Amino acid sequence: MTDRLRINGWMVAEADLEHGYSPYNAFDRVCVFRNPTGWSTLTIARDVRYDDHDRPISGTATMTTSEFATLQDLADSIDKGYRAGAWVELLDAGHETDPDLYAAWVPERMRRDLDKASVFNRDLAYTPGYFDPGQLGAPGRALPDWQAHALGAMAANLDEQGWDVVHDQAATVTDTAEAGGLLSTGTEIAGALRARRYGYEAAILVRVDDCGEIYARLTEEGDTDRPALRALTDDDE
Repeated sequence: MTDRLRINGWMVAEADLEHGYSPYNAFDRVCVFRNPTGWSTLTIARDVRYDDHDRPISGTATMTTSEFATLQDLADSIDKGYRAGAWVELLDAGHETDPDLYAAWVPERMRRDLDKASVFNRDLAYTPGYFDPGQLGAPGRALPDWQAHALGAMAANLDEQGWDVVHDQAATVTDTAEAGGLLSTGTEIAGALRARRYGYEAAILVRVDDCGEIYARLTEEGDTDRPALRALTDDDE
């Protein structure tokens, strides 16, 4: 007997995604298809039973299809049905095959890059005793240009990691960033940078925490006077 299942579109991504509700490691093979009017998924759920010697003795597989009007609808469904990070796995798998998947992948990839971009400056530590029992306060933050030092250190670090930092004109931080940053005690915003990677330019907020760690995060719209993220054009140098 042969059963045929038809999906309109072309496949742009596939990955094994782990269930968020399973007490053991259970994975579905999820295939994402694109068509002119939306998105579809073909999901193959597998269940295998083993004997006492870890030999398979029975199993089943169930195929289901779903349709989504927008990419955000698809992302919400993946986030709801699978463990954290599943949507990023699909973006990693499909960003080279579809422009919309690529545009969604860029900020996720940038966030992971920025997670590895922090640098330390002991002079900017806020709490005494983190590094030296005799340290008193944050001597670097008493200087009027400590923000410039922090921004310079982060810009140099990003350059070394392959970012193209726009040095001639930085982004200006707005009151929105100050109010919505949820800054912990001793953490301050040093300013914002503009940096390019993967064909996009991002506005990047630079903060310094109480331990003197200088770290960078993508901004939200309205945090600076620049777009949070924009695709580069032929007019960009």
